[in-house]
Amino acid sequence: MVKETDTRTTGQDTAGLARLLGWLVALPLFAAGVITLLLEFEITADPPRETPPNDIVEGTLAFFQNESDRWPQQLAAMLFFTVGFLALIGLVVLLRRAVSREDPRMMLGTLAVGTGAGIAAAGQLLFIGAKEVGIDPQVCDCARAAEQIISRGQTLFMIENAQNWLLVGFLALASAGLFLIWRVTTNRGLFSSAWRGVSLFLAILLIAGVIGEVADLQDLTDIFAALASVIVTPIWALMTARQLAATSGETAT
Repeated sequence: MVKETDTRTTGQDTAGLARLLGWLVALPLFAAGVITLLLEFEITADPPRETPPNDIVEGTLAFFQNESDRWPQQLAAMLFFTVGFLALIGLVVLLRRAVSREDPRMMLGTLAVGTGAGIAAAGQLLFIGAKEVGIDPQVCDCARAAEQIISRGQTLFMIENAQNWLLVGFLALASAGLFLIWRVTTNRGLFSSAWRGVSLFLAILLIAGVIGEVADLQDLTDIFAALASVIVTPIWALMTARQLAATSGETAT
């Protein structure tokens, strides 16, 4: 009797944790994606002020000022992304436990998704620290002010490019991991065909984002990234949490 009670309690705890992690993935990623899209289309922020086309210093200062104005929204979006990525690690750990702890494909799949999410979260935090300093519109009033402004702008662009490639790493790892998870769960009755279909669709979206970034098709990449972060990943996370909660309930019974 005691053992049955402990099993039921463990199943309820797992179900509750799965639901919590599902919402911690879905809501922050959705919020971050919406904020990013609003900024991208200049709905909640104005574009940089116009400057003479050949004045690099003035153009860089205008960029710094605009980025400083946008910073509160960008900071919120990056923090939301970080929370979502970290919660995703926990969710795939629960997924591995529910499906199989011994299948090497499942281990590799969840490890790829979790590692990619960890890289993405670290990239967000590193970029927050660098950009907060880099976009400061205040510069020294000295003979080398122009050089300082231009070099700081180039440094910021380098950091932003590094963050983009960290996100590409996440997209590639998560896509490969989701494909392996989809393959492992295809012949198992633990998860619904709808969940497997969403998993495969998300894997395809993510790899399409990688291809778009590598091919320098920025508009295409933005479309795939927006679709994945704002819609498909939150749906996948909530469906995963629901499936894990149901599986935990059946195990406890």
